[in-house]
Amino acid sequence: MLGCDLTLVDNTELTDLDMNQDFLNENQSNTTHSEFDQAELEGAVPFESLVSEISAQFIGLDYSQMDVAISEALAKTSEFTGSDLSTFMQLDEKSGQIVHTHQWLRPNIDFDLDFTEFDLYESAPWIAQELAKLEPVVISCLADFPEGAEKERTIAGSTGIKSAVWIPVAVAGSFAACLVLNTINHEVRWPELVVRRLQLLGEIFANSLNRSRSDRSMKSQAQALIHQIEFEQMLSKLSATFIALPVEEIDDRINDALRVIGEYLEVDRAFVDQFSDDKKEFRMTHMWTAPGIRRDGFIFELVLSGYVPWYTKTILSGQPIVFTSVDELPEQAVNEREYVKQTGIESSAVVPLMVNRSVIGNLGFDMIRQARVWSDETLLRLRLASDIVANALKRKQADLQLRQAYNEVRILKKRLQAENVYLKHEISADYSRYGILGHSEAITGVVRQVERVASTDATVLVSGETGAGKELIARAIHNRSERSGRALVKVNCGALPASLVEAELFGREKGAYTGALSKQIGRFELANGSSIFLDEISEMPLELQTKLLRVLQEGEFERLGSSQTVKVDVRVIAATNQDLANTIAGGRFREDLYYRLNVFPIEVPPLRERPNDIPVLLWAFVQEFNDKMGKKISDIPQSTIDALQGYDWPGNVRELRNVTERAMILSDDQVLRVDLAEKNRGNAASSPLTLQALEKQHIEGVLEKTSWRISGKQGAAELLGLKPTTLRSKMAKLGIHRPG
Repeated sequence: MLGCDLTLVDNTELTDLDMNQDFLNENQSNTTHSEFDQAELEGAVPFESLVSEISAQFIGLDYSQMDVAISEALAKTSEFTGSDLSTFMQLDEKSGQIVHTHQWLRPNIDFDLDFTEFDLYESAPWIAQELAKLEPVVISCLADFPEGAEKERTIAGSTGIKSAVWIPVAVAGSFAACLVLNTINHEVRWPELVVRRLQLLGEIFANSLNRSRSDRSMKSQAQALIHQIEFEQMLSKLSATFIALPVEEIDDRINDALRVIGEYLEVDRAFVDQFSDDKKEFRMTHMWTAPGIRRDGFIFELVLSGYVPWYTKTILSGQPIVFTSVDELPEQAVNEREYVKQTGIESSAVVPLMVNRSVIGNLGFDMIRQARVWSDETLLRLRLASDIVANALKRKQADLQLRQAYNEVRILKKRLQAENVYLKHEISADYSRYGILGHSEAITGVVRQVERVASTDATVLVSGETGAGKELIARAIHNRSERSGRALVKVNCGALPASLVEAELFGREKGAYTGALSKQIGRFELANGSSIFLDEISEMPLELQTKLLRVLQEGEFERLGSSQTVKVDVRVIAATNQDLANTIAGGRFREDLYYRLNVFPIEVPPLRERPNDIPVLLWAFVQEFNDKMGKKISDIPQSTIDALQGYDWPGNVRELRNVTERAMILSDDQVLRVDLAEKNRGNAASSPLTLQALEKQHIEGVLEKTSWRISGKQGAAELLGLKPTTLRSKMAKLGIHRPG
């Protein structure tokens, strides 16, 4: 066909030789224009020879070589006509845009317009209109642009184009492509002969591309068949792989499968959603996106099924969701429409994942960049793929349930082991006998309170000075309760860093924070069915007091890093050496927590208020250390007892025990001698200070430390944990005045 066209042109265009000669003469006489080389444009024969040569090159050319051939033809044509820039553009049937496909630029020519980003309809509407009418656009100079071509004139001026010719090419009577030649540094007048021959070249390019497309289509069909076979083979291999695949690798393999299927279907996104057991919520668990497609904007967090009721109802009914555009979604799919618009989804196909006739989730594919019609054959393949993914998830779920059951057994075993270790540790502790020693009225009153409250599950708040024996009271309450069959669990809230208190009390999940390498059962969970002793409760961080209050009221909490609620039955015994009323006033302790703890308060008297109990305690400690040290102390002078009874004992029973231990280490015979010179400064027999005097002495010491500054940062009130008004009231009551 091309050969016939060339023969026709050769026979009918001989009269154009004179026109071509006139073109040469005109360009030679016009000094303001550059001219084509006279040797090449002397007649039509050289140009006809060039066209014939190019035409012959395209006959039988394989489509894989077409791009190179067109680029070489553009170069030859540009060299022949003296053009600096030549391009070939084609109409994209899918997008309707005129797409730049080939270009030649003369070396050393500076040209900064990128035709790959050039939108002809927007940037050159007049030229686009003329091309649509199959009219060539011939511009010998910028003045040739008519009114209405301002954008074209501006672009030509800004890029340095002096002259240009745009040749439309029709296929089956409709615009299909265009051939463009430009000069940059000189102006050229384009004779009709040149324009006609350029049209012929454009037709050669277009017809060759059309033919190559047909060849490509046939090869594409063959490739599609091969691709289909490969896809089905891939599904078969994938199904076999999942059978023996370790559970830990299932998620990665599902992501691989999404990629393979997504690439085969040429979609932009593939994903898997999974429903919860009660079908009230679901979460996207796997996703693959094609290169260039953003992953953000899609829902990864937990979604309530009620938020997308139409979507949920359709999938749970076992029906697929398929739409080519958002307009195909029903009116009741309000939230679904909004999600599709927000994420830029053009079309989508979603099929249910079913296990034993129950829907566990869905497998979906989205188009983002352009819409797509989903064929029945494609949907059939999607269902085959969904069966493989569903079976893999079923196997993973079964394995997880088995592991969960195993973990529960392991946790119970560890808990029992932990209780045994804890119990053994407590049995070997210093205060292993749990007996409350003494016969003074002060301590016997405490014993009566212990006996009254022990048989109940009431929360107990034990208060008293440091070393007075608050833990001993807590143990006595537990040992006399119905929970005594299990170990008393204790936590010193003041001995743990604030960052670890929550994990110690309520447990943590693996990975809850940096360094959390394993799951940890908290003390409350360990004490389930038993009692827990919270020593130094006033030191508990304020942010955890709310969580403790919830445990006291509801008997439930969540481990650190987990959203699962843990229910426990724990009897709480708390202890403090602080005045919680003052701590509440200072904003460091919750008032509602105080009232919840203070159901049954027990005040442990300091040792100085029960000096008659000192001999009993002293002999108990002597017997304990005799056994541990291999000593044989059998005598304590009355003077030693008198000295000990006259001492103030700010450290209470704990201090007495430490003093006894030191004295026994220093004793070389069977007589215990205690030296209190360092502690009492030779005033062992003097009367102890009253609580009021001690309080006055302490406040004065703090005021001296702060240079008598009461309020403000690091003021005496802040250091004492009091409000400034409360401190001033105490100062007035105690008669404290600033000296001078």
